[in-house]
Amino acid sequence: MTQQILLGILRRYPHPQRVTQATLTHLTGLRGEPTRKMIHDLRVEGHPIGSDSRGYFIALAAGDLDVTIAHLAGRAAAISVALQCVRKAQAELRAPERDLFGRSLPPLGSYVSA
Repeated sequence: MTQQILLGILRRYPHPQRVTQATLTHLTGLRGEPTRKMIHDLRVEGHPIGSDSRGYFIALAAGDLDVTIAHLAGRAAAISVALQCVRKAQAELRAPERDLFGRSLPPLGSYVSA
């Protein structure tokens, strides 16, 4: 299935109508993740595809996308925080362990015999 077919389906659901993920799966035969990827790609191409807890829709006015923008901004912020924490953990794993006097300790587990 192409993105254009999915876009055609979405165009049948102008705001305030919604099409659910379950309906998209039924109509396209695609599971959630490939559908979400295609919707992402269509949004990146500039198509005004909105979404909320009730489903996807084509925005007809700028305000129709407010909820979608707030949701995506919240996800982006949460992902940014998680990324910073993972980078910090990675840096801590790379840093050598030190004792109270600042001397490097051997890597954890290196002194355990098999």
